[in-house]
Amino acid sequence: MDSIAGATTVQRLGRGSDGVPMDPNLGPSAGLVIRVKSRPSPAQAPLDSGSLMPVPRVSILVPSYNHGRFLERTLGSVIAQTFDDWELLLLDDRSPDDSVDVARRIAAQDPRIRVEVNERNLGAYGTEQRALERTSGNLVAVLNSDDFWHPEKLERQIAALDKRPDASCAFVLGWMADREGNPQTDDDVHAGWPTDPQARFLPHLLHENRILASGVLFRREALRFEETCRYSGDWVALLEAVARGPALCVPERLTFWRQHGENSYLISPKQLLEELRVRRAIQAHAARWFALEPASAVRRGLGRNAMNLFACAMFFGSRREALRAGVACLRYHADRKSALKRTLSGFLPADYTRRYFWPDHADAFPLDLRAARRDVAALPPLVFRLPKP
Repeated sequence: MDSIAGATTVQRLGRGSDGVPMDPNLGPSAGLVIRVKSRPSPAQAPLDSGSLMPVPRVSILVPSYNHGRFLERTLGSVIAQTFDDWELLLLDDRSPDDSVDVARRIAAQDPRIRVEVNERNLGAYGTEQRALERTSGNLVAVLNSDDFWHPEKLERQIAALDKRPDASCAFVLGWMADREGNPQTDDDVHAGWPTDPQARFLPHLLHENRILASGVLFRREALRFEETCRYSGDWVALLEAVARGPALCVPERLTFWRQHGENSYLISPKQLLEELRVRRAIQAHAARWFALEPASAVRRGLGRNAMNLFACAMFFGSRREALRAGVACLRYHADRKSALKRTLSGFLPADYTRRYFWPDHADAFPLDLRAARRDVAALPPLVFRLPKP
């Protein structure tokens, strides 16, 4: 990023070998040309009733924790957006590093950026919900404080949503990036995920989430963050949003998910407990999903979710939970033979099945299985807030 001061700078885009527009700083395209865009005057934006301040069309929420070294790139990628009617709230969750100082220095150069600090640590989704409540745009994007965007990300998503007033959100594709921000184009984080702009995504979300958190633009009325989550809150938010209206895919790689060895998604017993809790809730809301999508598609999603729920339960040696998931496999999964095989494996010794389903993690996370089963039994229920039928 050449400059974050003064007027917005926008980079002219080249195209990579696959035809996808790329930021010259991020890919093989060469040649950086700067053009200056003037910001809209207040008269160009609607006024909030009872307020003299213009309401920006997009609110960007940046939940910040201990990523001061990445914030120049993160915030610079917002300032470089070709769409510029936005506000950005960076809400810091009591970072022990220099994140707040870095963010305030950048915010001093752009009045659209605000920096606030939580009174206590709330976790990612508690922070995002608080930031949502403190912003006003009709469209809302999350940008994690270690990720960054292509300059045309917002513009492309807004164009898609403007064509589909019934849609609850639009998401772009993306790349992983290394610690230095270089795209890792050999690793497709969306492998197996549909990219047809008109695809029905709810059945896929019943099984897993391959939509990047920093790649979604939501309509405000469709968005809520589950504050009791620490790892899977973006999955919950997407399920609730898509229950209110279809998701749109903008099939271009316009967001970058930075990997640096400290990412919160990395597998751990706590992360798997939360995944189990979400998968349990997906099964518990089965009747509601069937009211929203064709039955055959929902059955596929629930069957695949039950298979993964079984594996999560066996990680913790919770045979009772696993057998319940096995029954759901038999009920929903199209491959009855595989479903029956998995269900019967729940009667094998817990340590054997744990090593079978989790060969890379059984030794990495030694567990007191009795205590782990208590943790599974004590998980509080997760209730999706879905629209009434």
